[in-house]
Amino acid sequence: LLLLLVPFVSNAQTIDWNGNAKSLSIGNKLDILEDLTKALTYEQIISADYQHEFKPSNDQILSLGYTESIFWLRFTINNSTGQEVLLELAQAGLPIADLYYSTNNGAVQLFKAGYQVPVENKVINNSFQVFPLPPRITTCYVRLNSNSEPIPVKLHSRNHYESASTKQKFSYGILFGLMVFVALYNLFLYNSLRKELYLFYVLIVVI
Repeated sequence: LLLLLVPFVSNAQTIDWNGNAKSLSIGNKLDILEDLTKALTYEQIISADYQHEFKPSNDQILSLGYTESIFWLRFTINNSTGQEVLLELAQAGLPIADLYYSTNNGAVQLFKAGYQVPVENKVINNSFQVFPLPPRITTCYVRLNSNSEPIPVKLHSRNHYESASTKQKFSYGILFGLMVFVALYNLFLYNSLRKELYLFYVLIVVI
């Protein structure tokens, strides 16, 4: 009976996702375990031996510090919308960010991300770490190495995320275009006036 009760006692609160919100910050709704050995596997983490070692997060935005440790994040989501919801770790500087959860047939679903994985090989093509979560009650585990901070952790509806991502790319495109114009303009001034200061300006823009 004790073994059966351990998961319910140690789990953080269930996150309800009913689709009313476009996005939701869940940094303070997670449980965290620090793996100093960097050797723990998903099978070990979900066992009763390690479930009680998870500690609740009190931070809206995770701040795990600059360390070589591996951290495991745990949360349970009740997605009652019938559609996928996207989990986003809004930090591009994570070398490792892997999502694990069990499917309905008992198999383990694994999505790998982090900057060591090429963007085109990620399940969601983004410099951040983004994963799809199924429409049901799911307990998820994220394995990550934190040498960058902070780490905002959010849930998004797919439509909202894709719309926001398109607007962001459009803004980046405008910024990039302006910077290219400034660089070309300073190259023109250098060719006209032969003052090396304008080459310095071009270098600053490129950096």
